[in-house]
Amino acid sequence: MYWIMVLPVTVIHAFTIPDSRIQNSWQSRFYMIPFALSVVYLAVYSYFMVWAMSVAAWGLNIPDTVTGLTILAAGTSVPDCLSSIFVARDGFGDMAVSNAIGSNVFDILLCLGVPWMMTAILEVGHPISSEGMFVAGSTLVVTIVYLILSLRICNWTLTPPYGFLTLIVYALVIGFCICVELNIIFNLESKKC
Repeated sequence: MYWIMVLPVTVIHAFTIPDSRIQNSWQSRFYMIPFALSVVYLAVYSYFMVWAMSVAAWGLNIPDTVTGLTILAAGTSVPDCLSSIFVARDGFGDMAVSNAIGSNVFDILLCLGVPWMMTAILEVGHPISSEGMFVAGSTLVVTIVYLILSLRICNWTLTPPYGFLTLIVYALVIGFCICVELNIIFNLESKKC
C-alpha cells in the first residue's frame, strides 16, 4: 500500500531529478543540479506539510503553535533522531549530541532567519501571533541547561536510564508548552492584530 501511495512521487523524482550517481556523465559533473532540485522539492513538500497541518489544526480547533510544538516538530526531527541513533550505536555519542544541538541551531538561526528576512522584505512589521513565545524560548534555554548539566552529572556518558529520563523531561516540557499555548498556565491572551 505504501509503495502504491509513493509511486507518483517516485516517478516524478525519477524523471525530473538527474541521477548524479552515474559515473563519467554530465549528471555526475553537474551534481549541484540534482542537489538544488532536491532542495526545491523539500521546500515544496515542507510547505504542503505545514499547510495541511494548519488546515487540520483549524478544523480540530487546535492552535497552530500546539501543532508546531508536537506533530510538526516530531515529523521534521525524525531524520535527525534516526541519524543520532545510528551514530550512537556506532559508539559516537558525541556526534549524536552535536547533531541534535547543531540541528536546532540551524533551525533557529537559518530556517527561521531566511523566511523572516523574506517576509520583512515583502511586508514590514509582520507580527508573531503567540504571546507564549517568550515562555517557549525560555523553556528552550532551560532544556539546553538541563542537557549540559545532566550530561555532566552522568559523566558525559549516554546510558539507557539517561535516555529514559530525557524522554520524561521531553514529555514535561511539551506538556508545559502546550499548557502555556492553551492558556491553562499563565493565561496569556493573544493580542488581536
